[in-house]
Amino acid sequence: MAAELLTRLFTNEIVPNLFPSTGFMTRAKRDDDKVNNNSVELQNAGAVPTVEVNRNVLPAPINQRTDVPHNYEMEELTSDPTLLRNLETLIEMGGMNKRADILKDHILAIREKMAKRALVKWATGVTVKIPTTGATRAVESKNGVQTGNRASVAIADLVSVQQIFHKTDVLPENEDLMGVAVIPYSMKSDLLKIAQFTDSEKAGPGRNGLPSGVLARAMGFDWYVRSEAITLNTSDVLVAEGAAEAASDQNAAVFYSPNYVRLAQGATRVDVSEYRPELYGHIMSGLAMFGAVAARNDKKGIAILFENNI
Repeated sequence: MAAELLTRLFTNEIVPNLFPSTGFMTRAKRDDDKVNNNSVELQNAGAVPTVEVNRNVLPAPINQRTDVPHNYEMEELTSDPTLLRNLETLIEMGGMNKRADILKDHILAIREKMAKRALVKWATGVTVKIPTTGATRAVESKNGVQTGNRASVAIADLVSVQQIFHKTDVLPENEDLMGVAVIPYSMKSDLLKIAQFTDSEKAGPGRNGLPSGVLARAMGFDWYVRSEAITLNTSDVLVAEGAAEAASDQNAAVFYSPNYVRLAQGATRVDVSEYRPELYGHIMSGLAMFGAVAARNDKKGIAILFENNI
């Protein structure tokens, strides 16, 4: 039987890879102009002057304000190289630009790593950790590793976060907005069952008035939802970014005022090493400089709400 010639047909589109939302990173004090340095130095203001009523002792005591330096280091983030075989570049002639799609993946992967590290760095050392107190429900875990039950988010928990911000005189983002909440997807269904949350959202400025990526503006915060935010272990200690997940871990959300978190981000550089004969293709990779930190040594302006392990 004569051999048959088989023709492979290709669409001109690639089903893209999926990445979590990183829009919250625009809501921070930026130090991008300092990216060329190995570190960024901040100064935390020293003691506030004492004010006395009807002073009768002169001269008044003279004090000097001592500011406290607060530095953070820049990190180099690099993506593992990807090989684009020569045959695949020939397929591009049919209209499917795989090279561009791979380069986009490198950019988005680096940006996602920035988002993960920003949340963990902002949450590092934060002592305001509020456990959820709502009805018991089964845990929801992105990777399916966590097991057991957790307490759902209750309206009292959101009020507790608000109270902390008011109690510590946190400078709000503006007169109508305390700040930003970055929550794991497991908390979203809890929030949508809270009437005060949904009613507040309905009374807000409407979708056209919200920044890109915001689920809702409610309870004084703009709410961003990610597949995961940060995680605490069973001792309520922050789990390091990239660490293995444990069955007893607790999903957590980060609340912050943009006035109290810092971020420095350089442009993401994507490199293409053109045709490598020993590999029969092209090599692509990405690189960016990045850093993030809580603006104050005392971590004021940041709070953590975590799903209490039941």
